[in-house]
Amino acid sequence: MRRRRAGSAVDSDALLAHIKKHPGQKGEHIAAALGTTTGAMRPVMKKLIEAKQVRTQGQRRGMTYTAK
Repeated sequence: MRRRRAGSAVDSDALLAHIKKHPGQKGEHIAAALGTTTGAMRPVMKKLIEAKQVRTQGQRRGMTYTAK
């Protein structure tokens, strides 16, 4: 039996739009606003960071996200 991941799927466009509208938020706040978990959001966020569409500031739980 396959296990499903917790949280709902995260749309990269919706995630980027939220970050543009609310720069400087932490991951927990972004996930709550989008109705998902930080674990479900993390792979999508990593792709946006690698694509240089989002930049980070800080470390670990204090990390904030801003759109470029």
